[in-house]
Amino acid sequence: MTTVKPKAVAVYCAATFGKQPAYRSAATSLGTAIAKAKLSLVYGGGTYGLMGLVSDAVLEGGCSVIGVIPRSISISGSEGTPKADSYATTSKRPPLKEKRSAFSSLFSNVFRTGPPGAKPRIAEPDFKAPAVQDGVPRMERIIVNSMTERKSEMAKRVDGFFGLPGGFGTIDEIVDVITWTQRNLYSKPIFLINVLSYYEPLRQIIRNGIEENFIPEINEDYVIFIDGPEAHSEHQAFDWGAAALSAFDAWEEPLF
Repeated sequence: MTTVKPKAVAVYCAATFGKQPAYRSAATSLGTAIAKAKLSLVYGGGTYGLMGLVSDAVLEGGCSVIGVIPRSISISGSEGTPKADSYATTSKRPPLKEKRSAFSSLFSNVFRTGPPGAKPRIAEPDFKAPAVQDGVPRMERIIVNSMTERKSEMAKRVDGFFGLPGGFGTIDEIVDVITWTQRNLYSKPIFLINVLSYYEPLRQIIRNGIEENFIPEINEDYVIFIDGPEAHSEHQAFDWGAAALSAFDAWEEPLF
């Protein structure tokens, strides 16, 4: 039996930094580990917050980044500009911000956007951007018509999903891929980077659903929590990326 080597992973996360430095450290750690594993990143296309940190780290590691952006967000720039939160207003971006300008000229559209409401020109389903072009990490930008298309486009291009802390959009994307897995649309691993126990409430919701017979007990294994050290004080220095990619490498498709 031939094993197909993974080529790309999706990362769902916030376009803001959050309050705690551990969130930022985890984002950079995950991006660095993705590049070290020679995987491409498929993500929401934002250039700020945790999104920006993950993509910067992947590019710095010499691998490709594919951003999938709904047309409305692309026009408004709402995931590519600083937000008025604690770190966006008080902290500077890491030095990679300057390096991003060298990459931005390579940030090209895979889809023709056309007039508002027009259907995108779909690339080949098995398209994978080369990790490096002319010695420089490559970025691709895909414009789609809706959030629903964004989620579908990201999911079909990857071999696994990672969730860092984030808000409503991040949680929505994670719950969607869990649901799609339950409906047998995909059989790909889902990992939640549980920095500072951020996703503990979601784990409890899943367990409550099982206890009350709303979720089959076997389906608890759809989501793999990367918990890190027991002491939260160690979370900022912990190598979340190495732990997440190790779990990814060890994952085997369950026999549901």
